[in-house]
Amino acid sequence: MERLKTINLLLAFFIEIGAVLVLGYWGFTVKTDSWIRIFLGITAPVLMMGIWAIWCAPKSRYRLKGLRLFLLKAFIFILVACCLVNMGKIVVAALFTLLVVLNLSVSAYKHTL
Repeated sequence: MERLKTINLLLAFFIEIGAVLVLGYWGFTVKTDSWIRIFLGITAPVLMMGIWAIWCAPKSRYRLKGLRLFLLKAFIFILVACCLVNMGKIVVAALFTLLVVLNLSVSAYKHTL
């Protein structure tokens, strides 16, 4: 069972890194003016990292717990999936969502949320 916890923590790390990359890529490729693309490409991932550092990071002073943490993580990852859909990456969005559901389910089960 300890192996499952380790694998799930590794999966969570890759999901989080992937989310930052997707938000940046989405921001730089959205169909709008170039200055808005630059703004979104920089701001979206930085905003996610800031929110994550304050309320989701394991050693954060203000880390949320339980259902609030679960809902914030789910909300962030739903936004990332929506960005993937907006880019036309439906299959990738579905796979990402499946991995998030798996990760959050195991985290809730193992009390590592």
